[in-house]
Amino acid sequence: MKINEAALGPDDAAVGLNLTNLAAMYDALGQYAKAEKYYLRTLKINEAVYGADHINVALTLNNLAALCTRLAVNTRRLSRSICAA
Repeated sequence: MKINEAALGPDDAAVGLNLTNLAAMYDALGQYAKAEKYYLRTLKINEAVYGADHINVALTLNNLAALCTRLAVNTRRLSRSICAA
């Protein structure tokens, strides 16, 4: 991850894809706070690179919504979360 950020810049689309993969891994492991952190960073990158109406932004929002749904079904694990609102 650090190598890609150094080579491509922290806001490159490829870095966003790597962050999505990290988020999905943490999500699957039940480490929801880390997953949310990486999904939010991906969202910021995708909005900057592609614009708000791009499919990659929609997919990231969908991933965040699914995370929020899992949190609602499970116990609330994030003290400060976009999902807690």
